[in-house]
Amino acid sequence: MLRLAAWRFTLIGASGCQSNRTTPRFNIDEYRMGTTLDKRELLTVLLIAAFSLLIRLGALSFVDSPQLIGDEVDHFSGAVEFASGKVVTVVPKRPPLYIWISGIVVLVAGEDPNHVRLFQVFVDYTTTIGVYVLARVVYLDLLYSKRIAAIAMLLYAIHPEFIAFSHYLWTETVFLWFLLAGFLLLMRFSARPTVTNAIATGAIWGLSALLKPYQIYMLPLMVAASVVCSPRTEIRRAWRLSLVVLATSWITVLPCCTKNDQGWVVISKQGKRAIQEGTNVYPPTQVDFAYVRALPQSAKSSLGRKDGLLQFALDNPRLIGSRTLLKTGDFLAPNTFLIRHLYMGYYGRPKGMSKSVRLLVVSIAMVSISGLLCLGVLGAVRSMPASKPDRWRSNQGRFLLLSVSYFVLTLLMIIVAVSVSRYRLPVMLACVVFASRSIVGPANESDTKSRSCRKYVVILCLACIVAAWVFRAGTILDAAW
Repeated sequence: MLRLAAWRFTLIGASGCQSNRTTPRFNIDEYRMGTTLDKRELLTVLLIAAFSLLIRLGALSFVDSPQLIGDEVDHFSGAVEFASGKVVTVVPKRPPLYIWISGIVVLVAGEDPNHVRLFQVFVDYTTTIGVYVLARVVYLDLLYSKRIAAIAMLLYAIHPEFIAFSHYLWTETVFLWFLLAGFLLLMRFSARPTVTNAIATGAIWGLSALLKPYQIYMLPLMVAASVVCSPRTEIRRAWRLSLVVLATSWITVLPCCTKNDQGWVVISKQGKRAIQEGTNVYPPTQVDFAYVRALPQSAKSSLGRKDGLLQFALDNPRLIGSRTLLKTGDFLAPNTFLIRHLYMGYYGRPKGMSKSVRLLVVSIAMVSISGLLCLGVLGAVRSMPASKPDRWRSNQGRFLLLSVSYFVLTLLMIIVAVSVSRYRLPVMLACVVFASRSIVGPANESDTKSRSCRKYVVILCLACIVAAWVFRAGTILDAAW
C-alpha cells in the first residue's frame, strides 16, 4: 500500500458518519482519511493526471501566442521587475503573491510569458491530483468513494474553464491550488481543532488572500462554519482556536498592508475600485461583454457614482435591487473568459479554427458550465445529511456547509462589486466534487421531511440556472461572433 498524501485526517465521532444502504459502518475513531492507495488506484490517479497535463500542454501549443491584456500586463511587468531586483511598481495596485511567484519563474526560466504559462500548467496538474484527494476525503465513508474521486478528477481535467485559465496570466490557477488546500485544512481543523491545524489553516488562507484579497474577509465566516461542524466535545476548544486561525491569517498578510493619503490599503487597492464600479448607475452587465468597456473615460466618469456604498444603496434601493438580480443572473450564466477571448481576439485565434469549429468550442464551453452547475446542485443535495444535527459532523456535512457558505459569500461579493465570470471559478471547484457525487451512487438516506426539502432545493436551484441561461445565453452567443 502506498501513501495517498501527507494529510492524516481523523474523523471523530461514529455518530457523525453518513449512513447509506450500500455503505459499511466504519469505526470512524480509528479510520484515517486518505492514508493509503492500492496500486490500481494509484494507476488511475496517474493516468488521469497525465491526461490532464497532455490536454493543457496540447491546448497551449494549439493557440497562437496570446496578447497580454488588463491584469496580465501588470502581472507580467511586475514579475519582470521582481526578477530584475527593481521596485515592483504595480504593487499595491495588484495583489503581490502571484507577481512574486511569476517573478521567480522569470528569474529561473527567462523573460517569456509562455514560461509562466507552462509553470501554471504544471500547477494545474497538481491541482488535478488535489481534487482527487479532496473528493476522497469528503466521501471516504462511502463504499464507492474511489469512483467518486476519480470522476471528480476527470471532470476537473476536461472542464474548458480550468484548461483555459491555466494559459492566462491571471491569479486563478495558482489561487485554486491554495483554495483547495484551504478547504482541506478547514475540514481538518473542524475534525481536530489543534494549535498546529489552526496555524496551518490561517497561513494558507492568508497566502490565498495575497492572491485574492477578499479571502481575508471571508475567512471569519468560513471558520465559524467549520467550528459548527466540530465534534460536540471539541466545540469550545474550536471556538478558542478560531482566533488563532484569524490571527495567523492577518499576520501573514500584514507585511503587504500599507497606508497612503486615503487610508489603509489591505493587500491591494483593487477592492475599493471594484466596489465603486460595482455599485454605479450604468448597467453592470457582466464585465466580460459590458458596453461600458467601449465608453470613453469621460463618459465612465460622468456615469460613476460619487457617494459611498452605503449612502448610494440607501438613496437608490430599487436600483440596487435590480442590479442584484442582474448580477446573480450573470454569475450563473454560461459565460467564460474562453468565450470572451475568442470574441475579443485579445488572445489570438487558434490555428486554422473555422467558424463551425468556433461555434462548437463556444457551445461546449457554455454547456459544460451550466451542466457542471446542475450536476453540482444534484450532488450537493445528495450529500445533504439527514435532519439529525450530528450528521453535519461528518466530512460530507462539513464540505457541504463550507461550500454553501463560500458560494453565498462569493455571491454577496459580486453583488457589491463587479460581476465577472472568473469569480465563479472557485465555486466550480466545489461543483466538480459534488457533480461526481451526483453521477455515482444513491442519495444519502434521510427521513421524509429531509427528502421533501431536498426536492424543493433542487427545483429552486435548477430554476435559477435555467433562468440565467434564458436571460444571458442569447447575448453571449451574439457577442461570441
